[in-house]
Amino acid sequence: MSSIDAVPDILLVDMSMRGMSGIDLCEAVRYENGEVILLGITSYDPASYKEEGIRAGMQGIVAKECIAEMSDYVRLLSSKFVLDDVFESPVDAHRRMVHGGKPFILLLSEREREIMEMSVRGYSAEQVAGALNISESAVKTYVARIVSKFGVANKREAIALWARKVGI
Repeated sequence: MSSIDAVPDILLVDMSMRGMSGIDLCEAVRYENGEVILLGITSYDPASYKEEGIRAGMQGIVAKECIAEMSDYVRLLSSKFVLDDVFESPVDAHRRMVHGGKPFILLLSEREREIMEMSVRGYSAEQVAGALNISESAVKTYVARIVSKFGVANKREAIALWARKVGI
């Protein structure tokens, strides 16, 4: 790759990351890109992620214990081979994802994500306002937007949804 905007041919995604699930990351990448190959890696049974991985637009999922064969998987996927015939090509998955609407993780602005992260950790609106150097009423406005974007009834439901989705 020669420029900072270059896209990798293949992206290895850990299914269990702090602050975001590998599935959410793959959904976001696939929504934005129909070229990069997404290969999930996990310490758990890959079959437990298969359905979600397909929905998220991945091209395969392998166990970390198979690290010795990882280069074979990467080579196969790079040559447009599909590890399992139930996985879609990047192009087909991208089309489906775009048609289905924005993934959960892309619904929020950076500021809204910051507010949700702090709210999940138990910060009050006043504490969030102080930490982010904004007014308490601005925090409440952001939270109201988040509640609306998530299609939930209140801040508590938004926090619960966020915590579940980002794996907290």
